[in-house]
Amino acid sequence: MISAALGLLGIADWWTFSLWWALAPIGLLFLYGLLRANYEEYRKVERKAEELEQKVADTGKRQFVKDLLGRAREEGRPLKSYEKRARREKAEAAKEWVERTYALIEAAFDKGEAEHFRGEEIDRGFDPMDTCLPRLDRHIVRANFLDINPGFDPREWSQ
Repeated sequence: MISAALGLLGIADWWTFSLWWALAPIGLLFLYGLLRANYEEYRKVERKAEELEQKVADTGKRQFVKDLLGRAREEGRPLKSYEKRARREKAEAAKEWVERTYALIEAAFDKGEAEHFRGEEIDRGFDPMDTCLPRLDRHIVRANFLDINPGFDPREWSQ
């Protein structure tokens, strides 16, 4: 009996509800669409902020890499000589310098750039300083345009 009475109440009084209640679902859908559009705009702004942060980090890394390459250049300059005897005396130090700089370039950029820096002279027994120093100068200039490895950690090389 109670359920029949409630059923009749709902059916009998449906026209007594205000017609404005029909607009409630439409209003909710409108509000949902508005919130969704705002959220999409928010995500766009967040993505742009993340991209800018990444650019700033890359710029800082790039500057650090250029500083490290400049230090390597300063270390390599005294190893270059024009006399045969001095070249023989500095040969081992020059090879070590080339290998350290090779490792730095490989870590910062990639193996191809490092191989370009190293060249073949060291394998042929020639003094690598005649060609490696000018190549290093070019790498310092090109560092502005090369992509830095995302996994490169400048702190490991700052010592």
